[in-house]
Formats: sequence, C-alpha cells, structure tokens
Amino acid sequence: MSGVLVTVRSVTGPSPQWVSCESSLGVLVAVWRGDTTPHVGSQHDVEMDAVGALVWSDGARIVDADGANEHGQALTGLVQEVEADSLVVRIGDSVVLLEVAGEPPLGVVGGAVTVRPSRFELWPTNT
Repeated sequence: MSGVLVTVRSVTGPSPQWVSCESSLGVLVAVWRGDTTPHVGSQHDVEMDAVGALVWSDGARIVDADGANEHGQALTGLVQEVEADSLVVRIGDSVVLLEVAGEPPLGVVGGAVTVRPSRFELWPTNT
C-alpha cells in the first residue's frame, strides 16, 4: 500500500507489538514492524500490508483463505484494476496492490470491495 500517515493511540505486547492507530483510513489495530517501539501520540509514515493468502468471497469481498482475522477488521476501497490474480484498490488516498486467488465478480472494476486479511502490518518508511 502506498504511504499512510498514522497517529499511534496505544501499543501492546512485546513480540509482536500491536499498535492501535488513527489514519485517513480510520482506526486500525496492526502489527508494528519498525525497529523501535512507537510512542503514544507519535505520527509515522507507514506502508500497510494485508497479511495472508487472500481469496474472493461472496460478492465483492476479499478474505483470508483460512478465514482468519486477528481483530475482525476490514478496509473498503474502490477497485481500479484487475489483471489475473492482481488487484489494484484505492482505499482513502492510498493505493493497494493485492494478490487475490479465485475469480473476481463481473463488473468489479469501479466498484467497492471489502478487504479482510488475517491481519494488517505497518512498516515505517522513516520519511
């Protein structure tokens, strides 16, 4: 996913570290993949990753192939392009490139899709 600015609300766990954060995408709980622990209230530019094998589900939904979802979270965006198993989705001001197995629904390009992976990870870009 292209860069997202997040504000850290809370940090839990020694390994992995989970952060609750706010962004233009909403409130999200994700695994923090930075070298140092973020401080509550700090802002960070991050790349977001949807972890786990993804498959098309009922209608315009993309879910973890095993049905796992750490925190019951999902993000919704607009499908910009579909090519083979690759999908480009705009979520807020960010663009996500996903690999999704299965057959996408007809007419999905230009429509909304909900992405519900096993978990989200945040990778600080240090910019």
